[in-house]
Amino acid sequence: MKLNRIFSLTLMTASLALIMASCGISNKVTKPETLSSDINGLSKNELINVVNSKRGEWTSLKATLNADIKYGRKDMSSKVDFSMVKGKGIRMIIIPFPFIELSRLWFTREGITVTDGINKRYAEASYKELSDNLGFPVNYDVLESLFLGYISNPGFTPDTPLTKIFSLEHPVGIPTLTYKKGSVDIAYAINTQGLVQSLTATDTKNRGKATWKYTDYICESGTINFPSTQEINVNLSGRNPGDIKMSFSRFNWNKVEESVVEPNVKSGYQKISLNDLKQMIKKVAK
Repeated sequence: MKLNRIFSLTLMTASLALIMASCGISNKVTKPETLSSDINGLSKNELINVVNSKRGEWTSLKATLNADIKYGRKDMSSKVDFSMVKGKGIRMIIIPFPFIELSRLWFTREGITVTDGINKRYAEASYKELSDNLGFPVNYDVLESLFLGYISNPGFTPDTPLTKIFSLEHPVGIPTLTYKKGSVDIAYAINTQGLVQSLTATDTKNRGKATWKYTDYICESGTINFPSTQEINVNLSGRNPGDIKMSFSRFNWNKVEESVVEPNVKSGYQKISLNDLKQMIKKVAK
């Protein structure tokens, strides 16, 4: 029973995340340098160029992730084996106890796949299904950007320049790149190092708000900047249904094969629908 609850909380991790790296292996990890120029004095185009220049050149990432999850009245902590091949896919293996693999999550360009190792079930969902349920366009590029702390353009064609999408504001003394898509307001706050400090998505129609905060950036090989601590908070109509804190460590760059992030569901697993998945989450969160 306890493992079933943990698995359901694992599914909630994916749900909350949806509502919202050539360097080789290096042992030298440092903090990013503060920009010598005043970040507030940059124009919109200059700021976007600075933020994008922090991405660095890499192809894949493998890391250990410790996740602390709160959803409704439930709490859990778990170790997660995190693998990403940039532009291709993400695999997360949930290991709540030593030597016990509870679940696997794959995010690919086609959609999301979740396995339940305890009850031998799995669920699949396309990004169209997810977008319809969330009321906001979601695709793989958006999800990848969330984990990396990159600015992205959900709801626009891939070739639309970011400079045409965003406006530049300074609401709390720091530069913030904003845009509106339908009833959702998006805001990326940028810190003094030219890195994304937070992403806030506010649904003005349904009174929902999700915030993804990025701290403890590490600078790998002088070019790759990765937020090793990430916190997600979701607020729906004044209620706080969930929070997640993710702490990354043991980084290994450019060593992950593409086959690792391709979904591989074991034979004999029973497929359940996205609606079944939603109902399971609602039931456990009570």
